[in-house]
Formats: sequence, structure tokens, C-alpha cells
Amino acid sequence: MEQSATSKEAISDNPIELLKSLRSQVYHDNTEELALGLGRPVEEVEAWMNGSESIDEDAAFKISRLADERLGGDTSGPEAAKDPNKSIEQRV
Repeated sequence: MEQSATSKEAISDNPIELLKSLRSQVYHDNTEELALGLGRPVEEVEAWMNGSESIDEDAAFKISRLADERLGGDTSGPEAAKDPNKSIEQRV
């Protein structure tokens, strides 16, 4: 069990890994929906995914918060997690 907890911590410390998990597990490999959920342009999310742009601090926070909501970390806002097509700002 500790190994999976350690693995989860490593992923949560890496915004790119969180992005990949969100895209595959929550947004069914749809980058456009992921970008909409983050409130960012599709081109920016694609640039993060292919490594041509680095993720800024604000984006890293949004990615972490969305991952907490969608991948099972945060249960404090049940209304916030209902619509994957709304950005964090629209849900909070």
C-alpha cells in the first residue's frame, strides 16, 4: 500500500503527470475538453503536453485542484465536481 501512496505523491508533484491522468481518466483523451476544464486555450495545453512550453504556477495550481476534484482527492465541494466541461472558476 505504501508503494501506491508514494506513486500517487510523485504524480501529484508533477503537473505533467497530473495532466496526462486527467486527460486519459476524466476527459477520455480529449485535449479540448481538458483545456476547457482548466480554462486555458487548447494550444497552451497541447504545448504543455508536448513539452514545448512550461507550466506556470497558476496553471499548476489549477491542474492540481482539478486533479484533486476529479481523481478522488478533494471531496469538499460536491457541486464543484459535477460538470467536467466547466472551468475551475465556473465551478468554485
